[in-house]
Formats: sequence, C-alpha cells, structure tokens
Amino acid sequence: MFKSKVIEIFKTFTTEEIKLFRNFLLSPFHNSNKKVIKLFEILKKYYPEFSSGYIQKEHLFKKLYPGKKYSDIVMRILISDLLKLAEEFLSYKGFTEDRITEKKIPDI
Repeated sequence: MFKSKVIEIFKTFTTEEIKLFRNFLLSPFHNSNKKVIKLFEILKKYYPEFSSGYIQKEHLFKKLYPGKKYSDIVMRILISDLLKLAEEFLSYKGFTEDRITEKKIPDI
C-alpha cells in the first residue's frame, strides 16, 4: 500500500461522511472528473482500514485505465485532485456545521 494523505483523511471519516463525500464528488458543482469519482469508488471498497495490498498506484491505474501503460504522473494528479476535493469537503462540512450551531445559539 502506498502512503497518501487522502487515505489518511478517509480513515478519519465516519460511514455517514463517506456517503456524504461520495455525494459531494458526484455534484458537478464540486467535481467534473469522472476518473476521480471512479478512484474514490475503488478506494471506498477498502474503508475503513485501507490496509489491502491492492491499494497500490499501479493496481489502481489498471482499474482506472484498463489496457493502458502505467503513468505515475497521471496517478499523482488524480490522487492530488481527490485530496483537494476531500479537503474542500471538510471545509464545506465545517462551515455548514458552524452555520447550524450559530442558528441554534440565541442572540444574547
């Protein structure tokens, strides 16, 4: 298994957050790259431990691009894009939770 910040982030997600993040990825407002969605769908199968030996960039590439020669640059870009979206999701989630908290606290 390769080390990746995005996998470390996914390990912290609850089952509900995994579902919400999937919806976030499917929204054209947030993401238009179908390969990023497919990468997430592949990785999601290994939730919550992400300890499988199949989580190798080469193996993921074969799933994403059957029959194509492995490109580390392509994988790094996809993983980076997925990381950015995970960070955006966390920011968005934090913002919406703050807004809900503000509405619950009466003005003093």
